[in-house]
Amino acid sequence: MAIYGDGKHNENMEHNVSKMQVTDRVVYKTIHWTVETENDTYRVRCQEGDWDETWYIDSDENGDIDINSDLGQQIIDVCTDYEVIDTND
Repeated sequence: MAIYGDGKHNENMEHNVSKMQVTDRVVYKTIHWTVETENDTYRVRCQEGDWDETWYIDSDENGDIDINSDLGQQIIDVCTDYEVIDTND
């Protein structure tokens, strides 16, 4: 039984490897923070892509936090204002 014309096999029933071409590439950098308060602990991730960034926040007490809420924005502000202190001085 021949499978001609399907674009995947030749007349000898050998599989034709289609030509491959990279059509898109994105490099992501993910930054993680842990933000603690007296009442809760928040795990924050920011995934920075070539053109955008995406934030994720979840907490021990409340689960997922809406990044557009007042609390979500406050946590994002704390993370973006955070500076690494060099303790080697």
